[in-house]
Amino acid sequence: MDSRTEVSGAFSLLAKPIRRALAEIGFSKPTEPQRRAIPPVLEGRNVLLVAPTGSGKTEAVLLPILSNLIETRREERRGISVLYVTPLRALNRDMVRRLRY
Repeated sequence: MDSRTEVSGAFSLLAKPIRRALAEIGFSKPTEPQRRAIPPVLEGRNVLLVAPTGSGKTEAVLLPILSNLIETRREERRGISVLYVTPLRALNRDMVRRLRY
């Protein structure tokens, strides 16, 4: 995909740096779990997300959390802002690779 591809759907609700990174790596449209989970997570609501492996569950919750972190002024932040724990080493490495953008 072209790096200038626009993101759509729930992705368009995310902070500009995240939208830009998604477009650069070719993610223009959210998966169904992402489409359903991103809006309520952005609102700070509790979400239980159950979906098949590889459907984008991790991004469905991490992207809106990171988006909110980006949009929160530094002086308003206190303590730990985001703590990500995964039981799977492979998933962790995959996420680190994707989040480096």
